[in-house]
Amino acid sequence: VDLNVKVEEQSAGSLMFGVGYSQYSGMILSGSVSENNFLGTGDRFSVGAQRSNYYTQINASYYNPALTENGIGIGYNASLSKADYSSLGSQYASYSNSTRAFSTNLGIPISDFQGINLSLGLSSTKINTYAGYTPQVLVDYQNAIGHRTIHSWTGSIGWNYDTRNSYW
Repeated sequence: VDLNVKVEEQSAGSLMFGVGYSQYSGMILSGSVSENNFLGTGDRFSVGAQRSNYYTQINASYYNPALTENGIGIGYNASLSKADYSSLGSQYASYSNSTRAFSTNLGIPISDFQGINLSLGLSSTKINTYAGYTPQVLVDYQNAIGHRTIHSWTGSIGWNYDTRNSYW
């Protein structure tokens, strides 16, 4: 018995570029690359970047949807960003900040159509002020806490219901 099967493969990734303009940001450039079958493993990977006159950001993410044989998946996200608002002119609040962030997420199936998502992340933001240009309330706050870096933790729990592969 010979069985002939015609298979049409879907696109596994994307490459995107963007160009924009704003009177405050000037020229805005962005780009990203994503792959839904990274190195043939079925894992998802993406990297992206954005740049304007005062803002720069890069980010990367990775997700393994089949960490265990019963469908538990794990992923990681990392990003770096820098903003310098002093270049916008003295009529705006002048300060700069840089943020580093990392998070991990876990996908846990609870049925054929439902799952729970857990996420835990941390970030560190350093704020630099400019004497005479930064709002005094921000300068006073930094002086009160005794440092210019703010650390934060985030967590989330989510539920999903997906019937795309259901017959009805």
